[in-house]
Amino acid sequence: QDCDDFDVLGLDAGSIDDSVDVYRRLGVPVMDCAGLNQAASVNKAVASIDTPFFSWINPDDRYEPEFVSGHLARFMNPFVGVVYSNFFLQKHDGQIAQHETLDVADSMYDGWNHVCHPTTMIRRRTWDLLGRFDESFVYAFDFEFWIRAFCAAVGFVKISQATATF
Repeated sequence: QDCDDFDVLGLDAGSIDDSVDVYRRLGVPVMDCAGLNQAASVNKAVASIDTPFFSWINPDDRYEPEFVSGHLARFMNPFVGVVYSNFFLQKHDGQIAQHETLDVADSMYDGWNHVCHPTTMIRRRTWDLLGRFDESFVYAFDFEFWIRAFCAAVGFVKISQATATF
């Protein structure tokens, strides 16, 4: 990242690869989330941190170098609760293509989750206001959160450049 004012927390929900060893070699603290689904794991992590903003990605995703600073700059407006962006999609053959994300309002009305969580950063106050991610959702718990945020008139800001790859 192009700034150094951020923390990283690794979540282990029973990983069978070497990701936990990688976290530890890098000095990243690891939270045990065995038996929890992804929504419950993220909820547990967010509840344990004291930071005004948070984001999460899966081990096979990655942030572009300007992810943190680019997102934080958009939070200068106190009415912004979620910042998201376009992204790079790595295909099964290894090729990478840029994907244009719909604006959040269009995403709400077409019924597809176009606000992909690896591109997002959330103001902690927004998560506190809306409540945790719904742990009954195995998939798309982020989309359910975006719907609640949109209905609550939370401010969304879209960054036009791709800031994450997944």
